[in-house]
Amino acid sequence: MSKRLPVTVKKHHGALKLLSKKSTAQIRIILENTPSLRKAIKMLFRSILRGHITVGQRDLAKLQKHRSFIRKHASSPIKVNQTGGSILRSILQTILPLLPVIL
Repeated sequence: MSKRLPVTVKKHHGALKLLSKKSTAQIRIILENTPSLRKAIKMLFRSILRGHITVGQRDLAKLQKHRSFIRKHASSPIKVNQTGGSILRSILQTILPLLPVIL
């Protein structure tokens, strides 16, 4: 299986890295104003589900808590309203260190 990432994810790698360090309110504002970033997140989730990003056992355990969130948002648009902390931020913090190897 090829280890290719969509161009959208490559283009927004820096923005995704910054997004992983923002608060929930700031994430909400950023996602409301940048539809291309929402598309990049959706493509990133699809890449995770299809196995284009190899994930170690430790990272896989972190992601399994959020598997329904990843599946839901890989097939539908990212909704801006998040509840109960930032699930998106924790997923990005787990996945983003793995991306430079693929890029």
